[in-house]
Amino acid sequence: MRLSILFALVIFMASPIRLTAEVNPDALTAKVLALLKKEFPDAQLKRSDDGKFSFSHKTRDFTMYRSEKTGEWQKSSNEIGPDRGGFVVQFALTNRPWEGAAVVPYIETQDLYVFQESHVIKDSADEHWHIWSIILNPPVDGHEHLRAQLSAAFTTFDAP
Repeated sequence: MRLSILFALVIFMASPIRLTAEVNPDALTAKVLALLKKEFPDAQLKRSDDGKFSFSHKTRDFTMYRSEKTGEWQKSSNEIGPDRGGFVVQFALTNRPWEGAAVVPYIETQDLYVFQESHVIKDSADEHWHIWSIILNPPVDGHEHLRAQLSAAFTTFDAP
């Protein structure tokens, strides 16, 4: 009995550990920036300290009331969103599988009356990295085609 446990332990310790290199976001950011520059020629992506990339154009503060899963309303919160003709996109390429509540791939667009909020979450095929993105566009003058192109870019992206 002890010998079989010892043997199993030796086999486990000798098995190769699968190490993966970090995924470089350059290919994804180049693709996103190329799509943004078609509509906004002076577009620049900003990178925050937590690794999220963002672009915004013509934004303002909105007081938002969101419902919980139970249907009850949360307290109001101030959020930055796109004004007419504006656009907001945030995304991150993270070197670990998705650990959130949503089942991936997750693609959803919610109409919040003042703007539309689209989420795209995608795991890599080997589950070593994931993409998280949020796209905000107003229902009027909202660059709907750009939202669709960015959603497609996030869902079809595969790291080199």
